[in-house]
Amino acid sequence: MNSLIRAIKYTQLHKETSPFCLHKKFYSTYYAESHEKIEVKNNVATLGISKYAQEIMGDIIFVDNSYEPEVSLEKGELICEIESVKACSEIYLPTSGKILEINENVLSEIDKDTDLWILKYEINDETELEVLLTNDAYLKYIEEIQ
Repeated sequence: MNSLIRAIKYTQLHKETSPFCLHKKFYSTYYAESHEKIEVKNNVATLGISKYAQEIMGDIIFVDNSYEPEVSLEKGELICEIESVKACSEIYLPTSGKILEINENVLSEIDKDTDLWILKYEINDETELEVLLTNDAYLKYIEEIQ
């Protein structure tokens, strides 16, 4: 609490915008019911799929991503297809935004113990995050569908 008070006093004294630690969505993770996962840092989202989806799919063998950076897309647009030995899944953009970076090494990163990310994009409308699930809500959702 003391650090929060110091940050507010600093802001008032220096008449600057709020420090990053006071921003509500500085760093958050959101999930769609279709198992897309976005990690939001400031206004940039890193899109991937949840660990649950990766486990269900099994070994991923192909990722088809046909978009390039600087392309603007709307919420719900098909962003790529992921093929595994068990299934083929379509990945949709959970919020509208402009693509900043494509992960060209998706398949080589799957074997590592890191989160699978497909692309990074700038979010156009932060209010679209409100309909997505938080980590706790997503875990509850998984329990309900099993």
